[in-house]
Amino acid sequence: DNADEVIFKYLESAKESIYVSMYTISRPDFNNTLIALKQANPSIDIQVLISNRRVGGSENRDTYAAALSLVKNQIPVYNSTKDDDKVDGFYHNKYWIIDGKNTFIYSGNWSPKSTTPQEADNTYPSGEPNRDMGIAVHDAPDIASFIKTEIGRAHV
Repeated sequence: DNADEVIFKYLESAKESIYVSMYTISRPDFNNTLIALKQANPSIDIQVLISNRRVGGSENRDTYAAALSLVKNQIPVYNSTKDDDKVDGFYHNKYWIIDGKNTFIYSGNWSPKSTTPQEADNTYPSGEPNRDMGIAVHDAPDIASFIKTEIGRAHV
């Protein structure tokens, strides 16, 4: 429930690059942060990879809209070219790498279901909480490189 402060601190500190791999990206504050970073620093390399299952179809309209908003702001969004048949047919890797040295591996998506409760009534936007867990590895370019090249290319 308290990961947002850490996540946004690192995202907002990015100077050179942000590489995101998510199943779904429908949470507006994440997208708005990426867009603001790109507008403030047009040379920053921001790229997003999502599951091809999340683009298309009415149940995926929020992810599609989020992806479109990023693309309209010069942030490329890639779909996995194939989904892993061994994992019920979808790409599900969730990580992001900031400036080639800070890596986050996280069980949650960038979606309302993976957020903390709304303060006013202590409810979750999706109606049900998702207890997510993550790990942040700070200042480790070797780990960031491994995640990007070895795990990332498996589904692209």
